[in-house]
Amino acid sequence: MDAGEGHDPWRCLCSTLPAVPVSAALLTPVRDGSDTLTDVVISAGNHIRPTEWLESPDRQAGQRFFEAARTGAAATGLLSAFRDVLTTGRSLDGLVVDYTEHRGVRAHRP
Repeated sequence: MDAGEGHDPWRCLCSTLPAVPVSAALLTPVRDGSDTLTDVVISAGNHIRPTEWLESPDRQAGQRFFEAARTGAAATGLLSAFRDVLTTGRSLDGLVVDYTEHRGVRAHRP
């Protein structure tokens, strides 16, 4: 997905996100010079917050997932799982992501 010139969010997959009844986002891969996945950008999202202390995906659009939106998730194996999905084309199956996120003066677990 590209939010560049001429992008109409109401004529693309973005427009379906509000209909998803759980927190949902479209992610765009970020790759380094050797084509290795290094992060993902939250390209679009719906309005449902995954937990009370996190912003909804629509408010995180444009942010890198591991660098800005969910920094605590970097050490969980989720990036490696994303790499596997992009390599194999198979969905994540049964991956439990457990980590601590520091927001303000408190630590939280999603």
